Amino acid sequence: MAKRRDLAVGEKVDWLLEGWESAALTLRKYVLEALGNCPTPKAIAWLMEKTSDPDLRLAALSGLAAVGDAGIVPICNELIRSGSDQECCSVLGSLMRLSTPEAVRLVEGALQSASSETCREHAAFLLVLNGISTGETFLQEKLTRLQPVQVERSDPGLQEKVFIDLDYYLTASALAQINNKGGLLALKQLLDLPLSNPKVDSQNVRNMMHPILKMPETTNLEDWNIAMRKWINERLQLDEGGERDILN
Repeated sequence: MAKRRDLAVGEKVDWLLEGWESAALTLRKYVLEALGNCPTPKAIAWLMEKTSDPDLRLAALSGLAAVGDAGIVPICNELIRSGSDQECCSVLGSLMRLSTPEAVRLVEGALQSASSETCREHAAFLLVLNGISTGETFLQEKLTRLQPVQVERSDPGLQEKVFIDLDYYLTASALAQINNKGGLLALKQLLDLPLSNPKVDSQNVRNMMHPILKMPETTNLEDWNIAMRKWINERLQLDEGGERDILN
């Protein structure tokens, strides 16, 4: 592949496809996803052709979603119903990237129609993280089955290690993005853990929750803790007041 220059979109497609025949499979996948940034007839035709190749299908669908090609919907629907977990989860992401009403309805339908629990769960996360409450009940039920901490003891003579369960945090965090009371209270519980269990490190809690409330690294732990509790309490008040707007 030649050294990249500043190119017009059509030239960029030609540049991306240089050396296709000799490129390794991984590089071909990257090329197909990059073509999603080049909405030309040639790029779209190339991407659609590669949807028939099992090794390249998912990357091609991702590229087509990026250019807004609604023609991927029937293919995605089939993979949701009968594909592997990897295929199902990948096309769900492509559908959310496409974001047409039909595509979103298909992701919502996957909460029931997907062939595995993994895919149904992935659909719920995608919906909630995009501010669509259809997946809320699924994640609420999932949260009730999880415990906030895990205890690990690798050897009977060693001190036990206590750490926050990542699945619990991710589920609570997703629900909190739509001001779900259960998710917000679960995050509050995680903030309180170091007070009730000295084996849980406050800094680790902060590191895990950093994506929710990004503050300068120089912010001390106490100030961050106060700001995080304020973030949670403001959303709890919105929930009690009946508002469900997504706040960042």
